Amino acid sequence: MRIDVAYELDQQARFCEAMGSPFVAAFIRAASDEYAANIHVRDLLDEIATLSRPGLRLAGAFHYLALDGDASLGKHFPSVGGDGDARDAWAAARSILDRDPEPVARLSRENVQTNETLRSTPILAAFLHLAAIYDRPFRLFEIGASAGLNCRFDRYRYEGPDWQWGDPRSPVVLRNRTASGRPKHVEAALDIVERRACDANPIHVGDARAVRRLQSFVWADQLERLQRLRGALEVAATTPMVVDAERFSTWLVREVHPTVGYVTVVVQTVVEEHLTTAALQELGDAIATVGRRGSSTAPVAYVRMELRNDSYDTSIRVLPDRDEITICRSDGHAQDIQWLEGETRPG
Repeated sequence: MRIDVAYELDQQARFCEAMGSPFVAAFIRAASDEYAANIHVRDLLDEIATLSRPGLRLAGAFHYLALDGDASLGKHFPSVGGDGDARDAWAAARSILDRDPEPVARLSRENVQTNETLRSTPILAAFLHLAAIYDRPFRLFEIGASAGLNCRFDRYRYEGPDWQWGDPRSPVVLRNRTASGRPKHVEAALDIVERRACDANPIHVGDARAVRRLQSFVWADQLERLQRLRGALEVAATTPMVVDAERFSTWLVREVHPTVGYVTVVVQTVVEEHLTTAALQELGDAIATVGRRGSSTAPVAYVRMELRNDSYDTSIRVLPDRDEITICRSDGHAQDIQWLEGETRPG
C-alpha cells in the first residue's frame, strides 16, 4: 500500500502545533515542501513513511544531531540556545542530507521514545485511588516503559491549584493544567516496594548516547518539557531499576506473580496505538493470565492511559473483573487533565 507522505507529515505538524510546538511543526512542513524536489529528502521520507510517526522520526533525528553538537543546527534549535527559526533549521538539515543522508536515515529508523513524565500525574492518581482501598504496599510492573521514568513517579513533586503531593526538593516538579478539581485521596499513604519494567527497546539511563536519543524526541522548542526529562534522569540515577528488553506478553506471564500482603499493579501509558492487532490480542491474553493469579489477599490491578475516542483515558481495573473506573481524561502528554469522579465503564 502506497503511503501518502504529505498527509502523514501534515497530520504530525498539526498535532505538534496543537500541543504547543510551532518550531517542530514548521520544521516538518518545510521538509514536506521539499519532498518532490530533493531526491535525498524524498528517499528518506519514503523509507520512514512506512514506519510509525515519520514526522517525529525526522525531527528527532536532526534534534539528536543538534544535541550532539552540530553547529549548523545548533544556531536554530531552541533546545541548544538557537534562534528558533524553523526554516533556517530545515535549510541546515537539508545541507546535512545532501552531504551524507545515511546517518540521518539510521537515526530515523530507530523507534520513537518519549517517556513523557507529565503522564506520571494520572499514574499517581490511580495509585492513590488504590491506596485508599488497600492498606498495603505496592509492587509496580510497567510495560512499554522506555527508560522507566514513570516507574519513579512517587519520587516527583506534584503541584496543582489547590493540592500538592511529593517531596518539594525533587528535581521534577509536575504542574499539569486542569480546569478544576484534583486527584482523589491525595492524603492516602503510598508505599512502593518493588519496581519492574519491560520495553521492546529500553533506554538505559546510564548510557549517554541513549539518554541523548531520549532527549532528542522531546520537541526542540518545549524547553520546560526537556527540563522535566533531565530532572527525571537525575531521579533515575538515585532510584535504580532495570527495564528488561522483551515482548510485553511473554514478560508479563513470566514475571508478574501476585504476592500475599501486597498489591501488584500492571501499568501502561500510550502503548496500544503502537501495537499490531495480533500484539494487542497477545497483550490482552497476558493480562487475563496475570489477573487469574490474583486473590483477595494478593490483589492485582491494571492501570492504563490509552486513547479512547478523542481523549486519553486513565483507568483502573482490579483483575479479574472487567469493569474499569476512569479517573481522568487528558491529551496524549497529559498536559491538560480533566479529573473525573470515577466513571465506571464495562470492560
